[in-house]
Amino acid sequence: NPFPDGMFDIANGIAVAPDGSVYVSDPRINRIQKFTSAGVFLAEWGIFGTGDGEFNTLQGVAVDGAGNVYVADTKNDRIQKFSSGE
Repeated sequence: NPFPDGMFDIANGIAVAPDGSVYVSDPRINRIQKFTSAGVFLAEWGIFGTGDGEFNTLQGVAVDGAGNVYVADTKNDRIQKFSSGE
């Protein structure tokens, strides 16, 4: 991945969790990044592929009231769910 933590190729999806955490999807590098409400980088996950936690052109990201993260994994034709603890 040529983009360091906190940087994007194309940031196209954003969601805010109940605790204020911000999740941003990047379809070109197939990763989700998590930030504090102040914009401090916390975590990232995802690589290209078809397995759990892998994506192929992810598009959208959403967070429910419990903090679970849902990712639209477009070319894998699925939605992946990640618990708030992952």
